[in-house]
Amino acid sequence: MLLLERRKLSKYIGEKISGKVIKTKNNYGVCALVPTPSMQRYLSMLNPGMNLLDIGCGYGTACTLPALKENIQVHAIDIDPNHLALLHNICKEKGYKATVIEGRFPEIDLETNYFDAIVAHSSLQYLNIDELKRALLKIKTLLRKDGTFFIMVTTPYMKIFSNFLPVYLDNKEKNIFPAGRIEDSRHFIKNPLFEIPQTLTLFDKEELLTLLTQAHFRILECEYSSMNEFSSYLQDGEKGGVVYAICSL
Repeated sequence: MLLLERRKLSKYIGEKISGKVIKTKNNYGVCALVPTPSMQRYLSMLNPGMNLLDIGCGYGTACTLPALKENIQVHAIDIDPNHLALLHNICKEKGYKATVIEGRFPEIDLETNYFDAIVAHSSLQYLNIDELKRALLKIKTLLRKDGTFFIMVTTPYMKIFSNFLPVYLDNKEKNIFPAGRIEDSRHFIKNPLFEIPQTLTLFDKEELLTLLTQAHFRILECEYSSMNEFSSYLQDGEKGGVVYAICSL
């Protein structure tokens, strides 16, 4: 069940919706219209009144709105003002109160030791590796001592990246880290329905664990997950199309 009726969401976004994802306004892939099963489970671990930071919130449908529905206090960050304007309209209609912030993470000022939960749902993969390391360090400063961090990233095993998979496996064989760095996605993705930035980094489970361990997070769980039910062009290959982790300090 979608959080909003498709007709209303289509009115806000200005295009017809089918399936459980919609293209972002800034060509950063797609935004899920409902939380993934792993996100649902993570949100169920949180309590009403907690402070949550949603990094790269998009339209808010994947995390921010489900969290607000559970009376969790949300700060939602996105680089696209169109996404935030839509989120503001939805919150107004639903009677939700969220702190909406336009900016690029980690180059944004936020109160340290403030958040009980931080979510990066398919957003940090668009940073370069130096930015990503700085982002993880910043997340550690923003979390409260007993806070948790949810991260989800796309894997090279999603079928849409099948042309890149041999390159990825060769990089792994050569011990290149991260093996999933793509400097020009146009060489590998030909599907016009899936527009993403020119550069991004894909991770498998092993590499995500390495990244988080190097940042000195305590890994509570890390698993592959599927996006098959969300879209016909986000199908899994050999392994799950995404991998997520839940961490603590």
